[in-house]
Amino acid sequence: MSAKVMVVDDEAGVRSLLTTVLKREKYETVALADAAALKQALEGAQPDVILLDLKLPDADGLELLPQIKRQWPQTEVIILTGHATLDAAVSATKLGAYDFQKKPFDHKSLLLSVERALEHKQLTEEASSLRQALSSLSGGAAPVFQSAAMKAVVRTVERVAPSDVSILITGRAARARKSSRISFTR
Repeated sequence: MSAKVMVVDDEAGVRSLLTTVLKREKYETVALADAAALKQALEGAQPDVILLDLKLPDADGLELLPQIKRQWPQTEVIILTGHATLDAAVSATKLGAYDFQKKPFDHKSLLLSVERALEHKQLTEEASSLRQALSSLSGGAAPVFQSAAMKAVVRTVERVAPSDVSILITGRAARARKSSRISFTR
């Protein structure tokens, strides 16, 4: 399944160019001309990435960004602008933008940013899924997690889960010998 990229820009030439470049890379694309169309699209299917113009005729991209992130929290937003300032870039990042690209943009750089945004989205979703799985395991539903030793192991795993440390859990099943070991590696 190809990733879905939404292009929101008031310049028809930019929309057309971006759509052509993205389709060539096998992305599914949706092109919108203004904030009104974007607000209407917020009720529909969630894209993976949005390329959002900072200055639209009917709204400012920075004002739209919180609405997008509220409705589609997993969607990565890349701001495009011909009016790049450091303040705008910082504000966009604080509001949840993944990247900030100045127009005219280099197609390779923009495609790399889209790729990285998709990778970031995938990693975020995987981390969230793992946290949910771990949370359900530590909820005490499974009898094996009723022992104090196993609860301690699960607590340790929960503490380390947000990091990128690999964990190897080993131990014995026999009651006579209660041993378990947790190894951390980078």
